[in-house]
Amino acid sequence: MKKVKLIAIAALLSIAFTSNAAGGKVTLRHNGNIIKVSINALGAHLAQGDVQVFQFNGEWLSVDEIEVILAADGYIFDGIDENGNVMYHDGVNNEGGTGGVIGG
Repeated sequence: MKKVKLIAIAALLSIAFTSNAAGGKVTLRHNGNIIKVSINALGAHLAQGDVQVFQFNGEWLSVDEIEVILAADGYIFDGIDENGNVMYHDGVNNEGGTGGVIGG
């Protein structure tokens, strides 16, 4: 079930970033390497276990990894905006923010 969730999230994020992705490309972690592939090849790569990654705090991270970092700092991941920024809020008083530009 978690794999289905990850694939669904990645697909939604890819659709959201199609206009932002240079030349219709997305960034993936493939066998430990960071690669850019055509958005048309995304489904095949995800099915083989590759993970879509985004640049956050200077590192290429998956959505799950970003969520873990934010949670450790007391924040809740809200998604990614149209400019490629991670959106989040704290769980106490709902103060929000954005950071870590996505893409690259």
